[in-house]
Amino acid sequence: MIKMDLIKSKLNLKSEYKYIELTSIVFKCFSYIIGAVTVIFGIIRFFQTFSFSSLIFTLLAAVIYFLIFMALSEILKLLLSINENLKKFAVK
Repeated sequence: MIKMDLIKSKLNLKSEYKYIELTSIVFKCFSYIIGAVTVIFGIIRFFQTFSFSSLIFTLLAAVIYFLIFMALSEILKLLLSINENLKKFAVK
């Protein structure tokens, strides 16, 4: 099991919800990885079948996967930002 102190020191996590922030980072990394892997599979599939439609659909799927996971990452960041701002206004 990874210790949270090691993660905090390496990633410089600031909020009190460190696991949510870490999940946001994982989603962002996963969006790049799954997008790249899908593009590579699409290119491989194109050279196997020589079908432009399969290439276009695979590239479209890569863009959709990338956008979905990037959006999830940004939604988590937005929720953390809203939480921090609400705490600032609640103190005043």
